[in-house]
Amino acid sequence: MQRGDSTIAFIVLQEPQYLLTIPDSSRYYLEISSQGYEPYRLEQRFTHDSVLRVPLGKPNIQLEEARVQGRTRPRETATGAVFTLSKKAKATGDPFRALSEIPWLQVDTSAQTVTMRSGEKPLILVDGHLVNSGLAPIDPKFIESVELSEVVSARYLQMGVTKIINIRLRKDRPLYLYTELRTRHDIPLREGFGGANFEVGRKKFAVSGNFFGEYLRKDRVRTEATELLEEQVKQRSGATVTNSRGLEGFLLLKWVPATSDYFSAFLRAKDSRKGVEGTQTGFYTTTLSQPFSATSHDRIRDGGYLASLYHEHTFANESKLGTYLKYSRGFYDMDQRYDESYGGVENTSRVDLQTARNQYSLSIDYETVERRFGSVAVGNNLEYTDDGIKNLAATPALFACVGLWSNYTHATYTHSWRQLYYMGSVGLQSLAVNATGKRHDYWRPRVAVSLTWRLPHRQSVRGSYYLTNQLPESRNLVTFNQSTNPWFREEGNPYLVPIQSHRFSLNYDCGLGDFQLRLQVRHNRNSQMIEPYLRQEGAVQVQSYRNNGTTLGTHAGLGLNYRGESIMVSLSSEYSWVAYNGQRPQGSVGVRGFLRWDFGDFFMYTTLAWQNQSYTAIGYTEYPEPLEAHVQIAWQATKRLYLALALPYYWGVRSEITRIGRSGYTSYQRTYYQGAASVPGCWWPGRCGRTPSRP
Repeated sequence: MQRGDSTIAFIVLQEPQYLLTIPDSSRYYLEISSQGYEPYRLEQRFTHDSVLRVPLGKPNIQLEEARVQGRTRPRETATGAVFTLSKKAKATGDPFRALSEIPWLQVDTSAQTVTMRSGEKPLILVDGHLVNSGLAPIDPKFIESVELSEVVSARYLQMGVTKIINIRLRKDRPLYLYTELRTRHDIPLREGFGGANFEVGRKKFAVSGNFFGEYLRKDRVRTEATELLEEQVKQRSGATVTNSRGLEGFLLLKWVPATSDYFSAFLRAKDSRKGVEGTQTGFYTTTLSQPFSATSHDRIRDGGYLASLYHEHTFANESKLGTYLKYSRGFYDMDQRYDESYGGVENTSRVDLQTARNQYSLSIDYETVERRFGSVAVGNNLEYTDDGIKNLAATPALFACVGLWSNYTHATYTHSWRQLYYMGSVGLQSLAVNATGKRHDYWRPRVAVSLTWRLPHRQSVRGSYYLTNQLPESRNLVTFNQSTNPWFREEGNPYLVPIQSHRFSLNYDCGLGDFQLRLQVRHNRNSQMIEPYLRQEGAVQVQSYRNNGTTLGTHAGLGLNYRGESIMVSLSSEYSWVAYNGQRPQGSVGVRGFLRWDFGDFFMYTTLAWQNQSYTAIGYTEYPEPLEAHVQIAWQATKRLYLALALPYYWGVRSEITRIGRSGYTSYQRTYYQGAASVPGCWWPGRCGRTPSRP
């Protein structure tokens, strides 16, 4: 028996009659099963003493075999659904293989990534905790349930999160030790990583962490471009070669001194460096055509660290109070140099920016479990962000500071009535932004509403509405030039205000045997849209940013999933219309699909995603080849050794064409991503599994 996501009772019945005492009046989910019979399932609100008569029916029988028809239907919630993993999934020992049986998810076991079927990357919670060690250390046999939320509350809207996976674990986990060595390399060597994950713990204490290094060698990108500025024309072609390396790791301590208290301390650090060398040749034409050549040298370093403390207290009535304290420091240093010559004229452009961010955050959240009146969650987040940006290319060096105070209060209410499940969430954010001496104060609301109607025969309809706000990036607020093109400057605007976004969605889901069908319509309305625009200053075009009216977008899509015993297939398509302020609507179409086939200790996994074009306010980009085209075959050599061979992109050379067209200035550029296309395969030669749990 379950209430919400909590297990109230798990009992092996010895007699045909049993008296079960429940904590209080609420909605409960009851499941009774017996070998050789169909399971009995009931979801109902109990307010007084009740007598249940439980009929157990025989399963469908075929000659020479007995087979239970159908699978456990996920339990609908106001924002998504709760899934229970099968015995087969729990026996795999791999959380990623176990989650791959959920049709709403697209799981790459080798890369250890999980995305929604729409391609969006979800936030991973473990037992509702924002700070956790991720999916890798989890033994799936301890997974009690998996809750997927396609609509999130106002609390998570502020974080930019739109999808959530919450893994609920059993409370009776014994002492365990988990270690994993992972490495991946292209053949020949181009891109790769290597490192280790670990976690050791027991019921009251656990330590986990990881450390990884990554590299990229001689990643070649070729370009062909034409620029037209009034009567001047540049035609050029060339290539860039990128090399990079980085280190990243984290350490997490978890302590449960009593069943009512949970503490965690988290530290993460990252440092990466990238160098890009480029050459170009071509012609510069005014009245005469002259040879043109250019070189570019880019150096980028970014990284930082994050430290946090978290405490959660569970009261006697199962309501929870969480406190989260976080500090982070990040840096991003960019040094770009561009030299060009034509007709005896030499031009040098340089961008040298150093950015440092300090951020302090305190969050307090309180939530109740589902009761007769529903469930309630309230919270407050106080945050201060300080961005310092130094322009070293100027003489003397210039310094700009962008400061932000934010106080965000939110509340959420969730309830259900018969087959209707609904959620309402509101938040109000107070913002004080100081950008290079220009101070702005705002009040910005956030709203999330969801209504789910559970229909017979594995059908459901969900409607949702979001209202959220998106702050401009700090680089969009400072007036430093951020382009090395001597004809084209890029600078920010300190008077930008946040974008306000509205999104309406309507989904219809239907299960047909092993098939899952989804129809979806989504409409977006963005006001105070931050969009790029061009203006001319002398002989130079300047790209800056402004809040310019409203942008509308409508998207209609169809998705079909098939899940058999050894094969999973997902296909989806979407048509989109986008209209920028004062411009006619532009249409685009996208297709996405993946296939997974298990055979013995092997499985094959492939993805394909294509979109014809995308738009901005000043131009558009075409995609002649698929955006994704990945295939791999993997072998579970032993329970602790996992091998995979893959082609990251099997469709030849991926390219894209970008066109910008405005009065007085037009440009055309085609980019070929040759580095990835030259890689014949990848190899993940090491994956050591967890040591079996010990009591």
